Amino acid sequence: MSLHLHLPNQQLVRFSDNDSMIDIVDREKDKSSMLTAFFDMNKMDEIARQYLYKEFPRYFTWNATKRCWKQRKKGAMRGRLVSANPAEGERYYLRVLLSHVRGPTCFEDLYMVNNVLHPTFRKAALERGLIEIDDNLSQCLTEASLYQFPGALRRLFATILIYCEPGDVRKLWDDHYNSLFEDYMRQCESVERVQTMVLMDISIILQSMGKHLNEFDLPMVNTNINLESGDYRKNRPGVFFIDGPGGTGKTFLYKALLAEVRSHGHISLATASSGAAANNMPGGRTSHSRFKILINLDNNSMCKINKQSGVAQLLRLAKIIIWDEASMANRQAVEAVDRTMQDITKVILGRFCGEERIYYSFDEAEDDKNNFYPMEFLNSINISGLPPHYLRLKTGCPIILLRNIDPSNGLCNGTRLICRGFQMNVIDAEIAVGLHAGKRSIHEKLDKLLDDNKSYSGVVLKAFLDTTLEQYTDSIDKSSKAVNESTSSCQKATADVADIVHTTQIFLESLKGHADTSAAKVQASVDLFSKSLQEEQTKFEAVRSSIQADNTSLLSSVSSRLESLHADLAKEGVLKEDLARQASTIEVQKVQLAQVEKEITLLKTERAVFRSCAGDVFARLYYRVLTLAIDGG
Repeated sequence: MSLHLHLPNQQLVRFSDNDSMIDIVDREKDKSSMLTAFFDMNKMDEIARQYLYKEFPRYFTWNATKRCWKQRKKGAMRGRLVSANPAEGERYYLRVLLSHVRGPTCFEDLYMVNNVLHPTFRKAALERGLIEIDDNLSQCLTEASLYQFPGALRRLFATILIYCEPGDVRKLWDDHYNSLFEDYMRQCESVERVQTMVLMDISIILQSMGKHLNEFDLPMVNTNINLESGDYRKNRPGVFFIDGPGGTGKTFLYKALLAEVRSHGHISLATASSGAAANNMPGGRTSHSRFKILINLDNNSMCKINKQSGVAQLLRLAKIIIWDEASMANRQAVEAVDRTMQDITKVILGRFCGEERIYYSFDEAEDDKNNFYPMEFLNSINISGLPPHYLRLKTGCPIILLRNIDPSNGLCNGTRLICRGFQMNVIDAEIAVGLHAGKRSIHEKLDKLLDDNKSYSGVVLKAFLDTTLEQYTDSIDKSSKAVNESTSSCQKATADVADIVHTTQIFLESLKGHADTSAAKVQASVDLFSKSLQEEQTKFEAVRSSIQADNTSLLSSVSSRLESLHADLAKEGVLKEDLARQASTIEVQKVQLAQVEKEITLLKTERAVFRSCAGDVFARLYYRVLTLAIDGG
């Protein structure tokens, strides 16, 4: 027999969709669950107190109608508590206590150990010696604190809370709290604020693993402390990818982010890969319209955005850019936007003060004895995975490391750094984010490193060029054969192709005119913004009203189109019914035709029989006449 298990006031309640909440509470508040009825039976019967919860079905029977336990008169039954995973926390420790404590009359009896009322079932089980102590977990944190930073220790602490089920969480917190807040203590002198910052970090980690801070015996977060001030949250750029099935609230999240950023007077851009998705966000536009993505793309395409245009200025001023359904976009379109954004950010480098230094790459192709690939040609190639030929640096500008120099100290591929100084052959940089944030590193231009770069770049470029030439030659041969074989068909389709080209040119010219008009409008908007914030706000409200009006008009046109489609579908249904009736008529006619064919077959058979009979009669008459003639003669 399965014995139900639940925490206080968390028993299972059954109700239908039509029941109101008040009726459900009134109906269920006085009903006993299997566990609470076990407590009630222990209160009334002293004999029942000598049994464990799992032993109860052997001596008592459960009356599901009256929801109570009755004395068993015959037979026996084995009880089994429903399973509980240690990751469930308090429910698991409640199961441990019910498996060892006899005769509890309420949940408080399980909390009570040696006349001491403990706050959690886990603490009570620890005091009863039913679970092991946390010495090994404490030693784990102590050893990790010798070489790990506080951020990594906080993640380790959250992992221990979820997967190791420590018995005394508060003691573990108190013993190792000094190792968890060292980095925040350097930024802030307020003890309460530092503790709140540590708890918030642990809470975020727990939420990413499906748990909440309130499920553990930890100090409460002080919500009155403002974490926005100071250096707790820095304005750092980043890219985030949000994934989830339909209906999970992604669009709601986008709208909340846009509203939050715009409420502070900042610029936020909303784009989407499709027009339907763009209409779901306020101020949304398609990615092709926002980023001026070309229709025909290749692996080196860039968006049609001028560095000094209003669109470029708008992208530089935007605090957040949301691209909905980005995974549905063409890979080349996303790469074109990435190249354009990188090209636009080059203008930002001019805003940094101080001396600018340019570092150049040294490119060469291996086994190029005839100098087929001159250096200026190699320098002009910009392929994914290799840095550009020109590296422009100023003090304070961001840098991205592209080699695994010293991964143990945070210097690996993708590390974000900030340039603090430079000379002809050395760059002084500081790691910006991650566990090693704030660490300074010196990057030297070693000959060995340069040789490795040359070798690596040369092999990649040579393989890239050789493969490109081979593919190009093969494609030319195949194209020549295809052209020779299909010359006649191409001549027939020349007129159609000319019409298509003409139509495409007209379409592209219209797009170009539309793009120029949009760029002029954006440029005017940016100019007005630079003159007066109030005028820009008014402009923004007017544009938003216009967009809302356009959306209303578009929705009305779509609605009318849907109504016409519904009418067409109704007509199509009538036609289908007529076709069905005609089909049934045809089937009846087929049956009648089959009957006529049967009658014809019968007539043919009768005619054949008649002919046979007529032949016999004629033969007899002939014989009779011949006999009479002979007799008469």
